[in-house]
This record gives sequence, structure tokens and C-alpha cells, in this order.
Amino acid sequence: MRKVVKGALLGAVAGAAIGGARAFRRDEPVDGVGSQAGKAAAEGAAIGIVFGLVLARRDKKRLARQRMTVSKALAGGSLLEAAKAVKPALEYAFEVTKPKVEHAVEVSRPVVESAAERTREAAVKAADAAKPRVEHAAAVARPKIERAAEVTWDRTLDLTKSARAKAGDFADATRPTIENGHRKVTVVV
Repeated sequence: MRKVVKGALLGAVAGAAIGGARAFRRDEPVDGVGSQAGKAAAEGAAIGIVFGLVLARRDKKRLARQRMTVSKALAGGSLLEAAKAVKPALEYAFEVTKPKVEHAVEVSRPVVESAAERTREAAVKAADAAKPRVEHAAAVARPKIERAAEVTWDRTLDLTKSARAKAGDFADATRPTIENGHRKVTVVV
């Protein structure tokens, strides 16, 4: 039923669009465009219903074939009946394995905790061993970083002074001057 309704809707929309476009191309008045679009929508809906019926019928046949193969595989029972039949076996398997899984967790807990403790201790030792090297690297790098900052600061001050001077020159060069009663702007680059 869904495929029939979808087919009708899609057919109506497509038909209305096509009918409206044809009417616009023929330069018909707006009333004529609406009636042409309505007629085309009805035709499109009819075609969509037929198409939807064909698709629905095809799906029913396909589902019937699938049911036939599933029923053969399950010896006449449906998938739901097979699931109902399997449920007690799954529950039994869960009950049997649950204590074994809990036991495995209990047995492995001390091993995992021991490994975590050893890993933590190794990480602390590695951090302690690396601390003097990191401090030495920081001490060696500090004067170089300070010198780079001083050079950068000096260069920044020089560039700022230069830019300020050029901005003043540019402002002076672009001020309007009056020659022979006319305003004149001179730009020097």
C-alpha cells in the first residue's frame, strides 16, 4: 500500500511540474497553466498508482519466495518460531558461561593490578631519570631564547620607527596643495 501511495504522490508532482512547464512554454494565461498542471497531475497520479501496484506485487512475490526458502531451511517453522526455539538454548549457554567469566575476571584481577603497579613504578622512574636532562636542556636554552627575544625586540623597535617615519612622509605627500586657485594632490612614492 505504501508503494501505491508513494507512486501516486510522485506521479502527481511530476505530472504537475511537466504540465505547468508545457503550459508556460505555450504562453498560456495563469488560469490555463493551473488547469493544465492539474490535468497533468491527475494523469501522473494514475501512472504512479499503476507503477506502485506493479512494485508492490513484485515485492509480495519476492517475500513469498524468501518465506519459502526460510521455511525449507527451518523445516516448516517461521523465523519467529525458530527464535523462540533457540531462546532456551541461549539462556542455558549464558547461565553456564556466566560463572566461568566471573571466575576469569577474579583470577585476572591481581595480575592486571600488578602489571598496572609495575607500569606506574616504571613511569615514575623514567620521569625521575629524565628530570635532570630536561632541567639541563632548559638551562642551556634559556640564554639563547633571551638573546633571540632581545634581537627581536630591537628589530621590532627599528621597524616601528621606520614605519612611523614613512607614514609621516606619506601623510605630508598626500596633503592637498592649492596652485593657481585649484586644489592639487601630489602623491610621492
